[in-house]
Amino acid sequence: MSDSQVFVSHLDADAQAAREIRVLIDTALERSRAMASDEPVGKSDVVLLLCGEGADRAPTLHRDIERARERSIPIIPIVHGRQTLDALDFPLSEPVSTERGLEFHDQMFAIKLLLVVREALGGEPLAPRGAAPRA
Repeated sequence: MSDSQVFVSHLDADAQAAREIRVLIDTALERSRAMASDEPVGKSDVVLLLCGEGADRAPTLHRDIERARERSIPIIPIVHGRQTLDALDFPLSEPVSTERGLEFHDQMFAIKLLLVVREALGGEPLAPRGAAPRA
């Protein structure tokens, strides 16, 4: 993987969770950098869409989705607060999908986030559930 840019799209109310995600990306994902909020979404290689309460009504998140779609940038939804992937109150149509979505409150969130982002950036894909690890 070459140096990659990861954009975290979020509302002001979700700034603390976004900071935690940025720190995780910067410290644990080799050759990747979490972009600052004021950098252009279109220069990213992957967008992490933080979906908390009110995300469905946020014009800034909708703009970030559209900019990412225009450039075919993968979008990974991350739910938190009372949101769950099963009942996500946000219009996420293709190419945005909850298939690789994450739940911030999941005990394994950090590991899953790093694996999903790595795959979205062109790294080795995740093994299907129940598959034996590769030797």
